[in-house]
Amino acid sequence: LREQLDVETRRVDQLVRDHREAFSRDGEAEEQLQQMRSTVTALQDRLSEASNAAIASSEMLKKVSTLKAELQHARNLHTEAQAQVRELQRELASARAVEEGV
Repeated sequence: LREQLDVETRRVDQLVRDHREAFSRDGEAEEQLQQMRSTVTALQDRLSEASNAAIASSEMLKKVSTLKAELQHARNLHTEAQAQVRELQRELASARAVEEGV
């Protein structure tokens, strides 16, 4: 009977050890899962920031493109105005020559 009691005691002790080990592994797995969740959340935040930066960059590129078009239009107007000034200067010189000739 004593021998049977010793066997059963060892069996119960082993079950307790197994249970503690399994519980410990569960705790470690839960901790790893929590770390993974934190990592995923951090990555999602970084992705969101990168997405917002890309949107802002895209909007800035659109503004730059618009400003380039406006600058080109202003240059064209300036070139046109210079041509008109030269034409008016020629007409003025011609009118002066006619006036001096008279």
